[in-house]
Amino acid sequence: MEWISHRGESKDAPENTMSAFRLAIQRDTSGIETDIHLTADHQLVCIHDSDTKRVTGESIIVEESTFDELRQLDFCNGKEDFRGEKIPLFRDFLNLIKPGKRYFIEVKKNDENVLAAMAEELKKQDIASEQIVVISFQQDMVRLSKKYMPEIKTLWLTKFTETDGVFHPTKEECLEILTAIHADGIDAKGSDEAAFDDASVAYLKSRGFSFAVWTIDNAVQAAHYIDLGVDAITSNCAAMIRDAVEKH
Repeated sequence: MEWISHRGESKDAPENTMSAFRLAIQRDTSGIETDIHLTADHQLVCIHDSDTKRVTGESIIVEESTFDELRQLDFCNGKEDFRGEKIPLFRDFLNLIKPGKRYFIEVKKNDENVLAAMAEELKKQDIASEQIVVISFQQDMVRLSKKYMPEIKTLWLTKFTETDGVFHPTKEECLEILTAIHADGIDAKGSDEAAFDDASVAYLKSRGFSFAVWTIDNAVQAAHYIDLGVDAITSNCAAMIRDAVEKH
């Protein structure tokens, strides 16, 4: 079972910053999740939203801005102890990679150029393929990831919607999609415990797919998903939840 720090240890440090990433390494979680976007000058940066407004208070569109322009903003996200925090380059994130750890990289935009740039950075830094997992809600990005990085694991991100008492996608629908896009597994929203059960997890795992959940910040809920047999849990406070679960 892997404990993945969501955007770093983002409960205690500003999300998707070097401080949050370093804190995850210090706390020895199983790995780190981050999000990547491509700037106007073709630099991969770690940030969740295309618009910087939520985390900086100032609205700049990442894809329409240069890296130098983005570096002028304060990415402390309201955490006063981290005033002056800057947006990191993806390559700086990669420089923190430790042996034996897993790094989930979410491709936000439906843009093949992001995958090409990501593959180039991974090749430059000679990162072991088994340490990287590409995740995306964009089915095209999951499928095309294999074109640029055939050896790297991919997970399809999904949420669930209830219609007449049935949650979609169903396990059968998930299997159909995962097969069609050549994914290695699913990374499912875990906040609605009624959306899937141990039979759903077993159904996909028995067919060779990995099953991860996001974003779980409660130890009781985390223990529930461990009992279901999931392979990884992403959390804003992964170290704290891990320690709480392991005590019981």
